[in-house]
Amino acid sequence: MDTDFTRQRQTGHQNKDIKIEVSEEALCRELPAGVSKSSHIGRAFSVTKFIKDGDKIDLGNRELEVLHLPGHTPDAIALIDRQQGLLWTGDSYYSGPIWLFAPETDLDAYAKSIDRLIAELPNIKALLPAHNTPWVEPDVLPRVAKYLKLMLKGKSIKVDQGYGMIEHKFAEEPQFSFLMRDETLPYEKPWR
Repeated sequence: MDTDFTRQRQTGHQNKDIKIEVSEEALCRELPAGVSKSSHIGRAFSVTKFIKDGDKIDLGNRELEVLHLPGHTPDAIALIDRQQGLLWTGDSYYSGPIWLFAPETDLDAYAKSIDRLIAELPNIKALLPAHNTPWVEPDVLPRVAKYLKLMLKGKSIKVDQGYGMIEHKFAEEPQFSFLMRDETLPYEKPWR
């Protein structure tokens, strides 16, 4: 997506927040050789073509439509195959703790993006998330919206996960939770 966030990230970054990506809690396997918390960085990259909301990607026998879903990050997307009823959710939804703690996370935009995905549900047979469970029933998305609202009202079970992170869980929802920054700790940038 052609966003300030994407253009800034092209130069790479040594963001302290990405170190959690290589923590024991975030991985189900050992780290690859040469990767550690101190060496894990976002490498520079070059954009050859920006995409925008509504763009179509023709794969021959399959067409995917780009849905811009800011919130998790400003450049977050999903891909939808309208003919087959498949929705690749990217980082907007996946089973387990959904990471919503980075400085660029915008919770209001995230809520609107989840609502946008919910509007697509009448034509969706399956969600295909970027992480964890590869195939998810689409009826989970209204629950994401419901529990996000409850979390923002302070109605969640808060579990300290270390690294300045709090996992917001819900007794009646085992499929997902929200991983947020501990707001009681100082942080140099506003994160929502």
